[in-house]
Amino acid sequence: MVSDHPVDRLSEMYMIPIIMFLYKNGNSKKTDIYRSVSRNATIPRKLDDLESMGILVQENPQSGTCTNIHLTDLGTSIAERLRDINNEMKSN
Repeated sequence: MVSDHPVDRLSEMYMIPIIMFLYKNGNSKKTDIYRSVSRNATIPRKLDDLESMGILVQENPQSGTCTNIHLTDLGTSIAERLRDINNEMKSN
C-alpha cells in the first residue's frame, strides 16, 4: 500500500539515521555516511530520495572526487524534532 503521507517515507530503513548523522556531524562526505551509517547498497538511493524531499543536498566539487552532503533548513528542522522526540522518550 502506497501512503500519501510524506513522513511515511522516513520510516524506510536508514532514512532517519542518515538525517541524524548529518545533523550531528554537519557537512559530510558520502563515504562518511557509508562508514558510519551503513554500507548497504540502497544508501545512494536513500540519499537521492532525501534530496528529492528537500531534506539534504548532495554537491559534487569541481574535482568530482567526492560528494559533499549537508542538511537543508528543512532537514535541520526535521532533525531537531527527531532529537526532541528521542530526548522525550529517553526521559520517560
